[in-house]
Amino acid sequence: MSSDAASLAVAQRVLGHALAATFELIPESDRPEADLRSADGAHVAEVKRITSGSLRKLSADMDRYETEREIPELSRHWLVALEAKTNSDSLSPMPRFAEPTPKARADYEAAGLIVQSTADREAEFRANHPGQWESPPKIKGLIDRLVPHFKVLEAHGVTEDSRRWEPWFKSDPVSTAQLEILRAIRGGTVSSSVPESYPTGISLMLGWGYTRTERADTIAGRVQTWLDGSPQVQNLRASLQPVPPTSHRHGVLVFDPLSEPEFEAIAQLDGDLPTTKLHLPPEVDTLWAVFGDRGLSYNEHRGWRSHTIEPRTK
Repeated sequence: MSSDAASLAVAQRVLGHALAATFELIPESDRPEADLRSADGAHVAEVKRITSGSLRKLSADMDRYETEREIPELSRHWLVALEAKTNSDSLSPMPRFAEPTPKARADYEAAGLIVQSTADREAEFRANHPGQWESPPKIKGLIDRLVPHFKVLEAHGVTEDSRRWEPWFKSDPVSTAQLEILRAIRGGTVSSSVPESYPTGISLMLGWGYTRTERADTIAGRVQTWLDGSPQVQNLRASLQPVPPTSHRHGVLVFDPLSEPEFEAIAQLDGDLPTTKLHLPPEVDTLWAVFGDRGLSYNEHRGWRSHTIEPRTK
Protein backbone atom coordinates (compact mmCIF):
# COMPACT_ATOMS: atom_id res chain seq x y z
CA MET A 1 0.00 0.00 0.00
CA SER A 2 1.55 3.32 -1.05
CA SER A 3 -1.43 5.50 -1.94
CA ASP A 4 -2.29 8.68 -0.07
CA ALA A 5 -5.27 8.73 2.29
CA ALA A 6 -7.33 11.13 0.16
CA SER A 7 -7.01 8.97 -2.97
CA LEU A 8 -7.87 5.84 -1.02
CA ALA A 9 -11.00 7.52 0.36
CA VAL A 10 -12.07 8.55 -3.16
CA ALA A 11 -11.49 5.03 -4.46
CA GLN A 12 -13.53 3.53 -1.62
CA ARG A 13 -16.43 5.82 -2.48
CA VAL A 14 -16.43 5.25 -6.24
CA LEU A 15 -16.01 1.50 -6.02
CA GLY A 16 -18.46 1.16 -3.17
CA HIS A 17 -21.15 3.08 -5.02
CA ALA A 18 -20.59 1.56 -8.46
CA LEU A 19 -20.31 -2.03 -7.23
CA ALA A 20 -22.74 -1.82 -4.29
CA ALA A 21 -20.05 -3.16 -1.99
CA THR A 22 -18.18 -2.08 1.11
CA PHE A 23 -14.43 -1.72 0.65
CA GLU A 24 -11.91 -1.98 3.46
CA LEU A 25 -8.23 -1.08 3.65
CA ILE A 26 -5.84 -4.01 3.37
CA PRO A 27 -3.17 -3.86 6.11
CA GLU A 28 0.34 -3.08 4.90
CA SER A 29 2.89 -5.88 4.65
CA ASP A 30 6.49 -6.41 3.56
CA ARG A 31 5.46 -7.65 0.11
CA PRO A 32 3.42 -5.87 -2.60
CA GLU A 33 -0.20 -5.84 -1.54
CA ALA A 34 -3.33 -4.25 -2.98
CA ASP A 35 -4.92 -1.28 -1.19
CA LEU A 36 -8.59 -2.23 -0.91
CA ARG A 37 -10.73 -5.36 -0.68
CA SER A 38 -14.50 -5.69 -0.68
CA ALA A 39 -16.02 -7.22 2.43
CA ASP A 40 -17.08 -10.33 0.49
CA GLY A 41 -13.65 -10.71 -1.15
CA ALA A 42 -15.11 -10.48 -4.65
CA HIS A 43 -13.16 -7.31 -5.53
CA VAL A 44 -9.61 -6.12 -4.87
CA ALA A 45 -8.21 -2.72 -5.88
CA GLU A 46 -4.87 -0.98 -6.16
CA VAL A 47 -5.03 2.83 -6.08
CA LYS A 48 -2.66 5.36 -7.68
CA ARG A 49 -2.76 9.12 -7.70
CA ILE A 50 -2.17 10.70 -11.10
CA THR A 51 -0.48 14.02 -10.53
CA SER A 52 2.55 16.07 -11.50
CA GLY A 53 5.30 15.42 -8.98
CA SER A 54 7.20 18.54 -10.00
CA LEU A 55 4.13 20.79 -9.69
CA ARG A 56 3.19 19.42 -6.27
CA LYS A 57 6.75 19.68 -4.95
CA LEU A 58 7.30 23.17 -6.33
CA SER A 59 3.99 24.36 -4.83
CA ALA A 60 4.94 22.97 -1.42
CA ASP A 61 8.49 24.33 -1.56
CA MET A 62 7.31 27.79 -2.62
CA ASP A 63 5.20 27.90 0.55
CA ARG A 64 8.02 26.56 2.70
CA TYR A 65 11.11 28.47 1.57
CA GLU A 66 12.11 32.06 0.82
CA THR A 67 10.75 33.33 -2.50
CA GLU A 68 11.36 37.08 -2.27
CA ARG A 69 14.19 39.22 -0.98
CA GLU A 70 15.13 42.88 -1.02
CA ILE A 71 18.78 43.15 -2.13
CA PRO A 72 20.22 46.71 -2.03
CA GLU A 73 23.41 45.60 -3.84
CA LEU A 74 21.35 45.01 -6.99
CA SER A 75 20.16 47.90 -9.15
CA ARG A 76 17.21 46.03 -10.71
CA HIS A 77 14.39 43.80 -9.55
CA TRP A 78 14.76 40.33 -11.04
CA LEU A 79 11.65 38.20 -11.54
CA VAL A 80 12.28 34.47 -11.84
CA ALA A 81 9.31 32.52 -13.23
CA LEU A 82 9.68 28.83 -12.40
CA GLU A 83 7.84 26.44 -14.68
CA ALA A 84 6.12 23.29 -13.41
CA LYS A 85 4.91 20.43 -15.56
CA THR A 86 1.29 19.29 -15.79
CA ASN A 87 -0.16 16.02 -17.06
CA SER A 88 -0.38 17.43 -20.58
CA ASP A 89 3.43 17.65 -20.51
CA SER A 90 4.32 14.44 -18.69
CA LEU A 91 1.51 12.15 -19.87
CA SER A 92 0.99 13.24 -23.45
CA PRO A 93 -0.95 10.58 -25.37
CA MET A 94 1.21 8.42 -27.64
CA PRO A 95 0.96 9.62 -31.27
CA ARG A 96 -0.13 7.07 -33.84
CA PHE A 97 3.14 6.33 -35.61
CA ALA A 98 2.70 4.56 -38.94
CA GLU A 99 4.94 1.62 -39.77
CA PRO A 100 6.98 2.40 -42.92
CA THR A 101 6.00 0.33 -45.92
CA PRO A 102 8.75 -1.89 -47.39
CA LYS A 103 8.99 0.40 -50.43
CA ALA A 104 9.19 3.57 -48.32
CA ARG A 105 11.84 1.97 -46.13
CA ALA A 106 13.90 0.94 -49.18
CA ASP A 107 13.60 4.43 -50.72
CA TYR A 108 14.62 6.21 -47.51
CA GLU A 109 17.54 3.86 -46.89
CA ALA A 110 18.70 4.27 -50.47
CA ALA A 111 18.78 8.01 -49.85
CA GLY A 112 21.01 7.44 -46.82
CA LEU A 113 18.28 8.13 -44.25
CA ILE A 114 17.74 6.21 -41.03
CA VAL A 115 14.30 4.60 -40.96
CA GLN A 116 12.66 4.03 -37.59
CA SER A 117 10.03 1.40 -36.97
CA THR A 118 6.85 2.17 -35.07
CA ALA A 119 8.36 0.51 -32.00
CA ASP A 120 11.49 2.67 -32.30
CA ARG A 121 9.46 5.88 -32.52
CA GLU A 122 7.28 4.87 -29.58
CA ALA A 123 10.40 4.14 -27.50
CA GLU A 124 11.83 7.54 -28.44
CA PHE A 125 8.56 9.23 -27.47
CA ARG A 126 8.59 7.56 -24.04
CA ALA A 127 12.22 8.58 -23.49
CA ASN A 128 11.35 12.22 -24.22
CA HIS A 129 8.34 12.21 -21.89
CA PRO A 130 9.63 11.48 -18.38
CA GLY A 131 6.25 10.77 -16.84
CA GLN A 132 4.76 12.12 -13.64
CA TRP A 133 8.06 13.00 -12.00
CA GLU A 134 10.60 15.41 -13.36
CA SER A 135 13.12 16.91 -10.96
CA PRO A 136 12.08 20.54 -10.32
CA PRO A 137 14.42 23.41 -9.36
CA LYS A 138 15.50 23.51 -5.73
CA ILE A 139 13.76 26.44 -4.04
CA LYS A 140 15.71 26.23 -0.79
CA GLY A 141 18.69 28.59 -1.14
CA LEU A 142 17.84 29.45 -4.75
CA ILE A 143 17.98 33.21 -4.18
CA ASP A 144 21.44 32.89 -2.61
CA ARG A 145 22.64 30.93 -5.65
CA LEU A 146 21.25 33.49 -8.10
CA VAL A 147 22.52 36.72 -6.49
CA PRO A 148 26.17 36.58 -7.70
CA HIS A 149 25.10 35.79 -11.27
CA PHE A 150 22.62 38.67 -11.41
CA LYS A 151 25.39 40.95 -10.15
CA VAL A 152 27.51 39.88 -13.13
CA LEU A 153 24.67 40.63 -15.56
CA GLU A 154 24.10 44.06 -14.05
CA ALA A 155 27.83 44.86 -14.13
CA HIS A 156 27.80 44.19 -17.87
CA GLY A 157 24.53 46.03 -18.56
CA VAL A 158 22.53 42.93 -19.48
CA THR A 159 18.81 43.66 -19.08
CA GLU A 160 16.99 41.53 -21.68
CA ASP A 161 14.89 38.61 -20.50
CA SER A 162 16.24 35.07 -20.63
CA ARG A 163 14.32 34.12 -23.80
CA ARG A 164 16.85 36.22 -25.72
CA TRP A 165 19.95 34.77 -24.08
CA GLU A 166 22.33 32.67 -26.19
CA PRO A 167 25.00 31.51 -23.73
CA TRP A 168 25.76 28.06 -25.09
CA PHE A 169 29.32 27.10 -26.04
CA LYS A 170 30.68 30.41 -24.71
CA SER A 171 33.02 31.15 -21.81
CA ASP A 172 32.75 34.91 -21.28
CA PRO A 173 31.52 36.10 -17.83
CA VAL A 174 28.02 37.04 -19.03
CA SER A 175 27.41 33.73 -20.81
CA THR A 176 28.77 31.80 -17.84
CA ALA A 177 26.43 33.66 -15.47
CA GLN A 178 23.46 33.11 -17.78
CA LEU A 179 24.19 29.39 -18.04
CA GLU A 180 24.39 29.05 -14.26
CA ILE A 181 21.06 30.86 -13.88
CA LEU A 182 19.36 28.64 -16.46
CA ARG A 183 20.74 25.51 -14.82
CA ALA A 184 19.48 26.64 -11.43
CA ILE A 185 15.94 27.44 -12.59
CA ARG A 186 15.63 24.41 -14.95
CA GLY A 187 13.45 25.67 -17.73
CA GLY A 188 12.08 28.80 -16.10
CA THR A 189 12.43 32.35 -17.40
CA VAL A 190 14.03 35.53 -16.06
CA SER A 191 13.11 39.17 -16.60
CA SER A 192 14.07 42.39 -14.84
CA SER A 193 13.02 45.98 -14.41
CA VAL A 194 14.18 49.17 -12.76
CA PRO A 195 11.92 49.48 -9.72
CA GLU A 196 10.12 52.72 -8.95
CA SER A 197 7.76 51.92 -6.09
CA TYR A 198 9.32 48.65 -4.91
CA PRO A 199 12.86 47.67 -3.86
CA THR A 200 15.59 46.05 -5.88
CA GLY A 201 16.02 42.35 -5.35
CA ILE A 202 14.76 38.96 -6.50
CA SER A 203 11.26 37.44 -6.61
CA LEU A 204 10.43 33.84 -7.41
CA MET A 205 7.04 32.95 -8.84
CA LEU A 206 5.48 29.67 -9.93
CA GLY A 207 3.63 29.17 -13.18
CA TRP A 208 2.59 26.38 -15.48
CA GLY A 209 1.06 26.05 -18.89
CA TYR A 210 -1.02 23.29 -20.35
CA THR A 211 -2.92 22.09 -23.37
CA ARG A 212 -6.64 21.51 -22.83
CA THR A 213 -8.63 19.65 -25.48
CA GLU A 214 -11.92 19.00 -23.60
CA ARG A 215 -12.05 15.65 -25.42
CA ALA A 216 -12.71 12.50 -23.43
CA ASP A 217 -10.33 10.48 -25.58
CA THR A 218 -7.48 12.68 -24.35
CA ILE A 219 -7.93 10.97 -20.99
CA ALA A 220 -7.89 7.55 -22.63
CA GLY A 221 -4.57 8.50 -24.21
CA ARG A 222 -3.29 9.85 -20.90
CA VAL A 223 -4.18 6.60 -19.13
CA GLN A 224 -2.54 4.48 -21.82
CA THR A 225 0.64 6.57 -21.66
CA TRP A 226 0.68 6.01 -17.90
CA LEU A 227 0.13 2.27 -18.33
CA ASP A 228 2.88 2.05 -20.95
CA GLY A 229 5.58 3.96 -19.14
CA SER A 230 4.97 4.99 -15.53
CA PRO A 231 7.27 3.39 -12.91
CA GLN A 232 4.15 3.02 -10.75
CA VAL A 233 2.71 0.45 -13.14
CA GLN A 234 5.10 -2.24 -11.98
CA ASN A 235 3.94 -1.75 -8.41
CA LEU A 236 0.29 -1.83 -9.49
CA ARG A 237 0.84 -5.11 -11.32
CA ALA A 238 2.83 -6.63 -8.47
CA SER A 239 0.13 -5.63 -5.98
CA LEU A 240 -2.64 -7.28 -8.00
CA GLN A 241 -0.68 -10.30 -9.23
CA PRO A 242 -1.17 -12.47 -6.11
CA VAL A 243 -4.94 -11.87 -6.01
CA PRO A 244 -6.88 -15.15 -6.33
CA PRO A 245 -8.74 -15.71 -9.62
CA THR A 246 -12.07 -15.59 -7.78
CA SER A 247 -11.58 -11.85 -7.13
CA HIS A 248 -12.10 -9.11 -9.73
CA ARG A 249 -8.99 -6.90 -9.90
CA HIS A 250 -9.35 -3.13 -10.18
CA GLY A 251 -6.72 -0.50 -10.92
CA VAL A 252 -7.98 2.91 -9.72
CA LEU A 253 -6.29 6.08 -11.02
CA VAL A 254 -7.34 9.16 -9.04
CA PHE A 255 -6.61 12.31 -11.06
CA ASP A 256 -5.41 15.49 -9.36
CA PRO A 257 -7.36 18.65 -10.36
CA LEU A 258 -4.28 20.85 -9.93
CA SER A 259 -2.22 19.10 -12.59
CA GLU A 260 -4.87 17.65 -14.95
CA PRO A 261 -6.02 20.19 -17.60
CA GLU A 262 -8.99 18.02 -18.61
CA PHE A 263 -10.26 17.62 -15.04
CA GLU A 264 -13.17 20.06 -15.18
CA ALA A 265 -14.44 18.83 -18.54
CA ILE A 266 -14.28 15.15 -17.58
CA ALA A 267 -15.71 15.76 -14.10
CA GLN A 268 -19.02 16.91 -15.63
CA LEU A 269 -21.51 14.20 -14.69
CA ASP A 270 -23.10 14.24 -18.15
CA GLY A 271 -19.77 14.52 -19.98
CA ASP A 272 -18.75 12.41 -22.93
CA LEU A 273 -17.19 8.99 -22.59
CA PRO A 274 -13.89 8.04 -24.21
CA THR A 275 -14.12 5.71 -27.19
CA THR A 276 -10.48 4.66 -27.47
CA LYS A 277 -9.71 1.11 -26.38
CA LEU A 278 -7.11 0.56 -23.69
CA HIS A 279 -4.45 -2.15 -23.54
CA LEU A 280 -4.59 -3.27 -19.92
CA PRO A 281 -1.91 -5.26 -18.09
CA PRO A 282 -2.95 -8.89 -17.55
CA GLU A 283 -3.24 -8.26 -13.79
CA VAL A 284 -5.98 -5.62 -14.25
CA ASP A 285 -9.55 -6.66 -15.03
CA THR A 286 -11.09 -3.17 -14.81
CA LEU A 287 -9.32 0.19 -14.94
CA TRP A 288 -10.86 3.26 -13.30
CA ALA A 289 -10.09 6.94 -13.92
CA VAL A 290 -11.60 9.16 -11.22
CA PHE A 291 -12.33 12.89 -11.53
CA GLY A 292 -13.97 14.41 -8.49
CA ASP A 293 -17.49 13.00 -8.23
CA ARG A 294 -17.27 11.11 -11.51
CA GLY A 295 -15.52 7.84 -12.21
CA LEU A 296 -14.87 6.26 -15.60
CA SER A 297 -14.36 2.52 -15.76
CA TYR A 298 -12.97 0.44 -18.60
CA ASN A 299 -12.65 -3.27 -19.25
CA GLU A 300 -12.27 -5.22 -22.45
CA HIS A 301 -15.79 -6.66 -22.37
CA ARG A 302 -17.88 -3.55 -21.64
CA GLY A 303 -15.63 -0.74 -22.83
CA TRP A 304 -15.99 2.61 -21.09
CA ARG A 305 -18.72 3.40 -18.55
CA SER A 306 -19.50 6.43 -16.40
CA HIS A 307 -20.29 6.34 -12.66
CA THR A 308 -21.39 9.13 -10.36
CA ILE A 309 -19.81 9.04 -6.92
CA GLU A 310 -22.00 9.61 -3.89
CA PRO A 311 -20.89 12.81 -2.13
CA ARG A 312 -19.25 12.34 1.24
CA THR A 313 -21.52 12.90 4.22
CA LYS A 314 -20.41 15.37 6.86
